[in-house]
Amino acid sequence: MDETKPIEWLDGRVRLFDRSSDPSEQRDVSGERPEEARALGEEARMWLRSLPRITTPGESTRVTVDEEERRWLKALGYIR
Repeated sequence: MDETKPIEWLDGRVRLFDRSSDPSEQRDVSGERPEEARALGEEARMWLRSLPRITTPGESTRVTVDEEERRWLKALGYIR
């Protein structure tokens, strides 16, 4: 199991922690593994962009819901 965890700061910097040798995440290894930090940071940004977001009045957005999510929403009474 991969124990590498990226954390992206608001300014875009990515810190990288190897949780197998540093479970308390005290030692940033992004300087030693810059390509891995860059790749995991980009993967995290892509994931965040895929999430629904709150919009302002008048702003349109499109949310895609897969079948499993649709079943959950229906079971919870959010959709018919």
